[in-house]
Amino acid sequence: GEIQLRKSSKGKHDAKRNFHIVIDLLLLVAMICTIISGVLMSKSVFTFINIKGTATMARSVHLIANSWTLVLVSIHLGLHLTPITMKLNLK
Repeated sequence: GEIQLRKSSKGKHDAKRNFHIVIDLLLLVAMICTIISGVLMSKSVFTFINIKGTATMARSVHLIANSWTLVLVSIHLGLHLTPITMKLNLK
């Protein structure tokens, strides 16, 4: 959380680091959209949220956000693949 944000604001910012930060922020937004739209779609967890048309709109947002989350998680993991394999001594 806060420690990561402080860490990302210090030091030299090159294109690679900026790209990592952008991917991480987009991933955060996509995950938040997925969670919120999932809550709005739920008919059993939050029964007091009963706005007409919410489920249909939330479903569309959920599908789009979920797809982007998958793409962004794949990119995020790909960006960290080399450091992970180096720590595991895989070549």
